[in-house]
Amino acid sequence: MKKNLKKIIECGIYLWIFLLPWQARWLAVPRFVNNEFWEYGSISMYATEVLAILIILLFFVFVTLQKKWSHILHSFQSVLLDKKITTKKISLLLLLWLVISNLWSVDSLVSWTRLAHIILVVSIIGIMNYFSISVRRVLVVLLGAGIIQGWLAIDQFLGQKVIGSAWLGMSTQLPDVFGVSVIQYEVQRWLRAYGSLPHPNILGSVLVVVLLALVYFFIKVRNGNFIFKKIDPRLYLLALYGSLFFIFSGILLSFSRAAWLAGFVGLFIILVFVYRRYRDLLSFLLKIYFVLFSIFLFWFMVSPLPFFTRFQGVQPLEKQSYEERIQSYTDSEDVTKSYWLQGGGLGTYTSVLIDQNPNRKMSLQQPVHNTWLLVLNEIGIVGFVLFVSLFVFTYKEADNKYTALLFLLPIIVLMFFDHFWVSLVFGNVWLIFVLYLARKSF
Repeated sequence: MKKNLKKIIECGIYLWIFLLPWQARWLAVPRFVNNEFWEYGSISMYATEVLAILIILLFFVFVTLQKKWSHILHSFQSVLLDKKITTKKISLLLLLWLVISNLWSVDSLVSWTRLAHIILVVSIIGIMNYFSISVRRVLVVLLGAGIIQGWLAIDQFLGQKVIGSAWLGMSTQLPDVFGVSVIQYEVQRWLRAYGSLPHPNILGSVLVVVLLALVYFFIKVRNGNFIFKKIDPRLYLLALYGSLFFIFSGILLSFSRAAWLAGFVGLFIILVFVYRRYRDLLSFLLKIYFVLFSIFLFWFMVSPLPFFTRFQGVQPLEKQSYEERIQSYTDSEDVTKSYWLQGGGLGTYTSVLIDQNPNRKMSLQQPVHNTWLLVLNEIGIVGFVLFVSLFVFTYKEADNKYTALLFLLPIIVLMFFDHFWVSLVFGNVWLIFVLYLARKSF
């Protein structure tokens, strides 16, 4: 029974990873300001979180049957008593600070709910570490999820619509509707691909991580590090080349410039890694990069104007986006003046904005497009230092420094251009998951 229970928990974790991009949720407490829906103040329960709770409950049963509670408590005690500063200790201190900072939160409901979301995903990562879940299997599951997102992106761009489904957590998106993410050149409008995620920038950010994992996986397969029994590795390489088309296409069709930049940074890191460690595979890597360039040329020839528009950034909609980002930095400066020391509370940035600008439209009450500033505004200088330290010690303790850089540096870049890593529940989950990957060698 114990062995079967362990397998069920492991399968549940793989399913949880596969379903992460899907945003099906129950809107438990919808909240409105000036009769407009307030996304960042509303309370939701996601389908993946229900699965996470079931996994945690099964883990409790497993540990009870194994009589391992004393072992787990001893591990916690060892972390706390260890004089060295470690990633685990930083993580615990950050969680403790989140609890403390929530005591003076300007919106307790949002802050405590967000903390509960974070504790759920941290618990899942803890279970993955406890069972020493195979990172290679995690990557395969992640690649499968990425391929589906890439396929959705292609379908959405070619069809110029996102088909809504409450069960899948997807909202209908059409290019002629106000508020939908589009690229506009004069009177022409093109829908940016969403996948199953709330925004194209999020899709791009997710697929960048998957793409870098895929290219790294390529190198490991070709070098013989990953050996597939009973199946010709060449078939795997063929499947991986096919995967490149879907995943890289998804990044391109999200038209997220931050994701394009982060992808370039990650691919450069892989180039340096191969040059230093596997120089005999350099020509193979360059073939992969040629394939990626060919995919870009394909989509550029299919629809060149959106790419020109995005690169140039001179069209009215592009200028409006730039002006809104500048305004968000101005808002952040005002918030920072009041909350840099203690923070407004986890998830409360828009609550503060609403207090400061009560008559502004909700569509303009947006978090600052910079995760680092958002962290400072929400959990103060102490939380900010702990947050940055988490990245530093994740790199220091990583099994493979190149793997750590491969995941950490691109998301650090992405976090300078977007806020979803902190402002949305999915962002919290995805960030913690990527930090987990960065520590592992595969």
